Amino acid sequence: MEKGKLFYLIVALQVVFLIGMIGYKQSTVWFGEKVLLKPIPYDPTDILRGDFINIRYEISNIKIDSIKSDTKDFKRGDTIFVRLEKGKDYSNAVEVSTKKTAEPYIKGVVNEVYTKNVYTVKDANSSNNYVYEETVYDYGYQDSKSIQSFDVGDKVEFNELNNRVSYLIKCPNGACPYQSDMYTQYKIGNVINVKKGIKEIGIGYPIESYFVPKNQGNLPQFRAADMLVEVALWHGDAVATNLLINGQKIDFR
Repeated sequence: MEKGKLFYLIVALQVVFLIGMIGYKQSTVWFGEKVLLKPIPYDPTDILRGDFINIRYEISNIKIDSIKSDTKDFKRGDTIFVRLEKGKDYSNAVEVSTKKTAEPYIKGVVNEVYTKNVYTVKDANSSNNYVYEETVYDYGYQDSKSIQSFDVGDKVEFNELNNRVSYLIKCPNGACPYQSDMYTQYKIGNVINVKKGIKEIGIGYPIESYFVPKNQGNLPQFRAADMLVEVALWHGDAVATNLLINGQKIDFR
């Protein structure tokens, strides 16, 4: 084949491929079932990358023991299917499977496999209780020395943000090592409840980036805790179609 004809053939094939990709995505939007998903709380200073928003969802982290599943032995890189069920305001995950499930479901990839130890800490100087979650990954890069183990009754020192403990340490022999200063305020308390070995998986979905018009990615509305994402689902494929605040679609015009 002549070089000129080969060049045009390659270009034509690339064009056909791009049109096919666009058409496949658009068919999901046209024919797919629309569901609403809840983003998890995020720091708005970390989600902006140019002219699109990075979003994770409540269904991005799933407790295996509290949901219907065809296996408990998930591994990083596994393709899985998450069946959704409509709740009061948005859809929730009700089943995870290594095989396609009943509609509607969304296809994802397992990014993380880990267990969580959850400790409830009572503040010694108030009636407040706080929750601390310790994550233990199922593979090797985590330093075992960074994993602590607490028991009911342990005296601990901690600091908290938004009613959740961000740092927790035992007080050896009842003596707490740190003093509060102008930058960090430490509290003293006791562990009053322990739940260990809660197995979870972190899942990546193809709807974690939402493109917005140029220079509009830092609008205050994206900091709202009541934001929902409208998603079109078709045989597991997903396309994010709209962002909603207080039930109203955001108009970028």
